[in-house]
Amino acid sequence: MSYRVALLQALEERERVQALRFLEEPYRLVCLAAHTFPLEIPVVLTLTYGDAFPSGKHLDAFPSGKHLEDVRRYLAPVGNLSGYLLWAGRNLSSPHYMRLSPAVGEWTLEWKRGWEVVIEAQVRGKRYLLFYPEEDARPWEASVEDGEVRLLRLHEQSPVVGM
Repeated sequence: MSYRVALLQALEERERVQALRFLEEPYRLVCLAAHTFPLEIPVVLTLTYGDAFPSGKHLDAFPSGKHLEDVRRYLAPVGNLSGYLLWAGRNLSSPHYMRLSPAVGEWTLEWKRGWEVVIEAQVRGKRYLLFYPEEDARPWEASVEDGEVRLLRLHEQSPVVGM
């Protein structure tokens, strides 16, 4: 899907939005970024509210949501993701963490509050697009030399490329 179509889907009808607003609003940013992946199959959206995630920990590291305050998972049928994310942006508070992935696990899109770095990675046939705070990006940065990871810092003009 082209970015033009994805951008239109991330906007309300006749809405005018400054470009920087997409970077500040997680639901719109994920809506736009998700369209870099094939969306012909249902995807699972995981939202974590509150600061239940210790820095550097991944959702799968906690058994049965033991240390998580409020985790919600939604199955987004084909064609419904953009509409749901726009609704969520209007009606839900901003989460601490969002993860979007199909059940088959071919790709993952993650967003964490306070993100400063965009990471695009290919690891064992799976594609990752991650919006992380600088400190959470450091382990990925070590992989740049391996040719699997690209990083783009929000406050720098040129990306660090290792592909």
